[in-house]
Amino acid sequence: MVFSTTDYPFYLLSATLNNIDPIVGRILPSSRPRSTDLTGKTAIVTGANIGIGLEAARAFAAMGGTVIMACRNQSRGDAAREQILAASKGRISPDKLQVEIVDVGDFDSIQSFITRWGDKPLDILINNAGVTLGTYSKSTNGLELSYVTNMLSHYFLTLSLLPVMRPNARIVNVSSVGSYAYKSQFEVSDLDHSKHIETKLGLKVGDDFPSGLAFELYQRQKLLQIYFTREMQQRLEKSKKYGKMGISVHCYHPGLVKSTIWARDDGLKLSWQKWLTRFVNAFGVSTAEGAATAVYLATDKDYVPRHSGLYWYRMGLRGANRLVEDEKTRALVWDQMAVEAKLTEDLKL
Repeated sequence: MVFSTTDYPFYLLSATLNNIDPIVGRILPSSRPRSTDLTGKTAIVTGANIGIGLEAARAFAAMGGTVIMACRNQSRGDAAREQILAASKGRISPDKLQVEIVDVGDFDSIQSFITRWGDKPLDILINNAGVTLGTYSKSTNGLELSYVTNMLSHYFLTLSLLPVMRPNARIVNVSSVGSYAYKSQFEVSDLDHSKHIETKLGLKVGDDFPSGLAFELYQRQKLLQIYFTREMQQRLEKSKKYGKMGISVHCYHPGLVKSTIWARDDGLKLSWQKWLTRFVNAFGVSTAEGAATAVYLATDKDYVPRHSGLYWYRMGLRGANRLVEDEKTRALVWDQMAVEAKLTEDLKL
C-alpha cells in the first residue's frame, strides 16, 4: 500500500518510527537492496573515503559500475580505494574506482571538478558528504561553512552535473531524522543562519557554538535537503528540457550510524562528547546499513522510480517534516540558493 506523504497520520507514524530509531535500529533486520547490474553506468559519491559514502562506493563498484570517489583529501581517498579493492579479493576491477578531489566546503574546488568532468555522462549522484562544526566558520564565499558543506555545495554540484545526466539518472541526498526537530519556517534571506548567529547571538568567526546551536544548524540543513529534493523533482517534471528524461531525486534518513561525523577535530565541542560517542557506538547501525537505502534508491527499477521527490528510511517511504509542504517557501528557498551559488542562467532549472 502506498500512503500519501502529506497525510497527517502518515507523517505522525513516520516521525515516531524515525525518532525511536536509536532504540530499535540495531534489532531490526538488515536492509538488503537487490543487486543490480551497473555495467556501463557511472556514479559519483561525495565523501566516499569513509562511512556511508565508502559503503555506497563499494556497493556500486561490486555491481559493475564505475565509481568516482569524490573526496577532499587525496591520501585518504586513495587509502579508501585500496581498502575496497583489497576487501573485494579481485572481484572489483581497479578501473572501477577513481578518486577525485572535491572539497564540498569550497566552491572553487567544486568548480574545478566540474571543469575536469566536462561532458562525461553520469547515471548516479550520491550527495553524502557532510559535517558538524563546533566553531563559527565561513567558507570562501562568505557563508556559514556547515551550510555550504551540507547543503549549498550539493545544490551547486547537482545543478552543474544535471546537463550530463543520462535518462533515468538518480540523485540521492542523505538527510536525517534531525529534520523533524526543526519547527520554524525558514527566513529565506538567512538560510545559512549567519545573521541570527551574529546579530542575535553576538558570535563572531572563530567563536565556539553553544551545543544547542550546533544541533539546530544540523537540523536546518537536513530539512533543507528535503526541500531541495522535493522542489528539484517538481521542477524536473515541469522542465521542457528534462521533463521526459526520467531523472529522479530522492532523500533518506540513514539511521543512527556509527559515523565519525560526530568526532571530527573541527566538530562538536561538547562537555558530554564521550557520552554521545558511547551512545552511538552502543545503539548505532553499521555504515553498510546506513548506505543500504542510498544504494536501493539509486538502483531499484520497480518501486523507486514511481515515488520520486520523497523521503525514505530503511528502504520504505516516510512522511517528511510537514514544513516541506509549503510550496511557496520551497520555491523561495530554491531561488535564494541559486543566488548564493551564483548559478549561471544555463544551469537554472
